[in-house]
Amino acid sequence: MSQDELQLELHLAAYSYVDRAKLLADLGTAVDGAGGWMLERRQISPHTFEMCVEVQQQCLPELYAALLGGGLELTRESHRVLAERCNCCNYLPSRRGASTIMTLRLEVQLLSDSQQTANLTPGASLRAATA
Repeated sequence: MSQDELQLELHLAAYSYVDRAKLLADLGTAVDGAGGWMLERRQISPHTFEMCVEVQQQCLPELYAALLGGGLELTRESHRVLAERCNCCNYLPSRRGASTIMTLRLEVQLLSDSQQTANLTPGASLRAATA
């Protein structure tokens, strides 16, 4: 890497209720459409995988939108980190024309609709009991 090129890495977490095959296809298309490169994708557990993506800093807002449009639900901290970095991209001048490459390590948990229903049920029964 040359002195004119900066490398930044962001660690993000997300979850999705979308089917694995559809999600992976949609995310691959989203990353490609936003000008990014899928470097690595690996299985961590039966319901968790990790993606490593590179993108030029000026394309980060497009990638952020594409990830959300691809079916991911980011954690609050991941939204904060991406929003902060996107604001830096938009409002702070790059250092002497440097080509900044961002690396995103994204850990995705796949959840089923039954898990979503189970998570909603206790709150619903609590509200019914107090009403």
